[in-house]
Amino acid sequence: MLHCPACGRRLRSRRIDDGRPVPAYQVEVVGEPQTALQVEWAEEPSPSRLRRWLIWSTAATLSLVAILYALARWWR
Repeated sequence: MLHCPACGRRLRSRRIDDGRPVPAYQVEVVGEPQTALQVEWAEEPSPSRLRRWLIWSTAATLSLVAILYALARWWR
């Protein structure tokens, strides 16, 4: 579930699979079907940006694990 940053209401989104070249979604406020809106996502995810994020997040996670392990050994 998504939340609207302006009003905090919950949003529901569903992917529309109708053979479009770009992904399209139907978004609506939960409980109010009259607010339904179709949104096309024109930008494809960048593989290099995702790869860069995965490398940094993996490095950060492994370093935090190493720090916690070292603190646990030192604490004893």
